[in-house]
Amino acid sequence: MNRATVKADNPSTQTPPAFLAWRRQVLLATWLGYIGYYLTRNVFTTCKKSIASTGHFGSLDQVAHLWAAYHCSYMVGQFLVSALGRRTGARLLLATGLGLSIAVNLLIGGVNSYGSFLLLMVINGCAQATGWPGCVAGVAHWIAPRERAWTLGIWSTNLVVGNILVKLIAALLLVRWGWNYAFMGCALLTLAIWGVVCLWVRERPEEVGLLPPPDVAGAARLTPSESGAAQLSFREYLELATQPAILIMGAGYFAVKWVRYSLDSWLPTFYQFQDVSVLVSAKYAALFDVGGLWGMVLAGWAIHRFFSGNWGLLCLLLGLGMIVTYGFVYAVSPVPWIAACCFTLIGMMVYGADSLLKGFACVEVAGPRHGAAVAGVVNGIASLAPVIQEIWIASWLRPKDDPLLGIRHAHLLGLWFSGLLVAAMACLVWRQALLERIRGTSRHKAS
Repeated sequence: MNRATVKADNPSTQTPPAFLAWRRQVLLATWLGYIGYYLTRNVFTTCKKSIASTGHFGSLDQVAHLWAAYHCSYMVGQFLVSALGRRTGARLLLATGLGLSIAVNLLIGGVNSYGSFLLLMVINGCAQATGWPGCVAGVAHWIAPRERAWTLGIWSTNLVVGNILVKLIAALLLVRWGWNYAFMGCALLTLAIWGVVCLWVRERPEEVGLLPPPDVAGAARLTPSESGAAQLSFREYLELATQPAILIMGAGYFAVKWVRYSLDSWLPTFYQFQDVSVLVSAKYAALFDVGGLWGMVLAGWAIHRFFSGNWGLLCLLLGLGMIVTYGFVYAVSPVPWIAACCFTLIGMMVYGADSLLKGFACVEVAGPRHGAAVAGVVNGIASLAPVIQEIWIASWLRPKDDPLLGIRHAHLLGLWFSGLLVAAMACLVWRQALLERIRGTSRHKAS
């Protein structure tokens, strides 16, 4: 390979330095921003059993309803943000949503009644719904199509890093000072991140007087071609949201969210029911996210290295791996450390599929202009899963029942939903192959 070829293939020689500098800032700010969303979201899952033990907010079953109410609000918020976010800049969306979530978590630290707690959780669900669509909108116009898989694979590690941090920080604050201070402490830490988001996030290069390089543009693969308008009309939005590929993506992501959120919400509690201490439970639960961190990076690397951008096929294989591992977990769930090792592998696979379905796939399907809208639709469809699993699993962990049997039932459901992911991805792979075959036949006849 000669020097001229190297220069032609090197994007840094073709991209203005000012654009690269701003892109680094936007990617870092949105990466940190979503970590902030987790610091003001998942404190509850670590403190759930401790909140119930105070006696002020009812049994564990009733406390779980608070988290279910949060997810109901989050689900509705996803659809609202998906529609309204088409006319709202990413910077305003993230600054408003994250700022409101910080304020709510500070108030939760001083709450003393079930009704007040419920209201604040509902408000926080709406605020948190701005997070992922806002972050996707914030980066979509800064990344070229050839860079999407690898860049978004690395960038999507924000949710795993955020999950690890919130579990460990919340557990330390919980043991030291109690659940109230866990909420307030994580909220105060997020204030610094909120400042970075306000300063550095810009949705488009044009907002800072830059012209994007020619290759920072994308075309839809599975949906009709985009109109030239910067915003979708309501009719176009409905047409986009009801595309078969997007609905199937929503079904597949529903399965991913069931597995991910059931483990994210209940793993610390599962281990505590097995007489594991709070801190050790938090460490075991964090292994699930450590596996997810590697899964996201490897998925972003493998999608181009081995799968030529075929995210549906890669997600299908990850789903098959989840089925096998869940089967083993179901057999050994009474042994906490063995289960923790298995959940590390499941975390690697479920987070890999998660990053592809709600990041890379959304931008590939709808292009950079409307990737945030599709991300909101897919996320909104899937957000019903955390609501159902929270109520369902909580009903199996009541004191009058056998919690260990309830844990086994939860693992069995995880296995079944891994199967749903495989089925949905098989439909997408088959559909894409059929479309390519039809296009190939049409081109052959035309020639």
